Amino acid sequence: MRQRQLYVLLFQIARKSEKRIPSGKHKKSSTAIRRVSYVLACLYLAACGIMLGLLAASYGSMVIFGAMPYVIIIDFSMRFAFSRQTINLTPYLLLPLSKHDVARCFIVSTLASRYNITWLCLFVPYAIVNGAMYSTNVILLISIVIVCQMLILINSLWHLLVSTLTSHNSVLWLLVSMAFVLPLMATNTPASNTLAAMFFDFCCNNGFSFVSIITYIMIGMLLFALNKKFILRYAENELAGVSGSFCQPCKSLKLPFPIGSIGEYIKLEMLSVIRNRNVRRCFAQGILLMLVFSVSLMYNMTYASNTMPHTFWTFYCFIFFGGINLTRIMEQEGNYIDLLMTRCVSLHTLLIAKYYYYCTILLLPLAMLLPCIAAGKLSLLLVAASIFTASGPAYCALFQLAVSNNHAMPLNESINGKQRNINTTATVTSILVFLLPALFMSVANNYGSLKTSLIVMVVIGIAFTATHRLWLKNIYIRMARQKHENIDTFYSS
Repeated sequence: MRQRQLYVLLFQIARKSEKRIPSGKHKKSSTAIRRVSYVLACLYLAACGIMLGLLAASYGSMVIFGAMPYVIIIDFSMRFAFSRQTINLTPYLLLPLSKHDVARCFIVSTLASRYNITWLCLFVPYAIVNGAMYSTNVILLISIVIVCQMLILINSLWHLLVSTLTSHNSVLWLLVSMAFVLPLMATNTPASNTLAAMFFDFCCNNGFSFVSIITYIMIGMLLFALNKKFILRYAENELAGVSGSFCQPCKSLKLPFPIGSIGEYIKLEMLSVIRNRNVRRCFAQGILLMLVFSVSLMYNMTYASNTMPHTFWTFYCFIFFGGINLTRIMEQEGNYIDLLMTRCVSLHTLLIAKYYYYCTILLLPLAMLLPCIAAGKLSLLLVAASIFTASGPAYCALFQLAVSNNHAMPLNESINGKQRNINTTATVTSILVFLLPALFMSVANNYGSLKTSLIVMVVIGIAFTATHRLWLKNIYIRMARQKHENIDTFYSS
């Protein structure tokens, strides 16, 4: 078989792999929503491209390169929600195929994904507006589009490398997070406007030079080689049964409060984080991102008082951990769901324990923001609204996913390139949890009083928090009605 034929065959297998995963039947019901969302995203990118094209009258035809650093940061963040690996390398290592060809095909298929091509909706309208209104050379515009798309592909390789490395060592997230913390901390410094203008001018003047293009090519080749090296290494280790960690005896866990049935399930949550690698990684990622927002907000508060952006970030500090981890609620319990079914009220007790567990974690960003509260830079009303919105409506919406989440999450196994279960309901719920509080505060700030809106949010949050037993009971009843169907899907996954 020729190399070209091998690539075509592997691409076809990757395209059909999505139909063979257990969640395929759920994807058919949400096809219309995903297609409409994709069209709206393309239209939004086209509108942004037209606006950047109009700015070319003031900044020149290279204005797109001044915006590319921000595009790359947004692209890198969005890939964790919308981009995914599509080929499992491990089975192909058992076939009489060149492992290097298979790895290269995997990386090329990642670069050729529809997500990467979508960014042309930003670059092509920019080039069209620039050429139609300012008579820019067509060859120059085509070159600009190619170089911008090259940066997106380089960012795709960087994301793939980060995903591969952090899946085996969560400590590396500290290095990646610094790339986001430093720009956030510099946004409200006294010289932020001057620094931003200097950085924008530097990117516009040097983003499309001969030296920069050669640098892009070299970085892309280096990332391609690193991805191939690490993907093959981890796939071979997985095939050989080699693990990067050793089993250690886990000591008994004692809680500082009386142990009842709920306390035992809280211990189960904590021990699951301690013992299981994948659960521990998700927990560490949520804690790290929550601390990143808290630290950046605390730093920015030293230069400015309460503003609308700071209000948004305060809410995100408290909602982020639940928004990251509760979208996969009950997926780790799917590995032993039959044991939880032995007692009729065990799932109800587990849901209550989970709620108390996630409410306790809200004390962490609160402790981080105490200096800002003590200095008067952050109002107690805003913090109370953030806490009760997270423990009330946000957690209520996220806990509803316990009914629809029916695919088990591997606790320790890490299959390289395995197709992830993409739950559309979980994705939409997570987006709404982050979007609706900001939208409500924005509308209230424009048409009323922000203080009044915060009081309303505190009242609503307290009502949801005080009645958590009622809506958790409702979730448990709905779970019990379809427990047999969920158990079958848990086992098949």
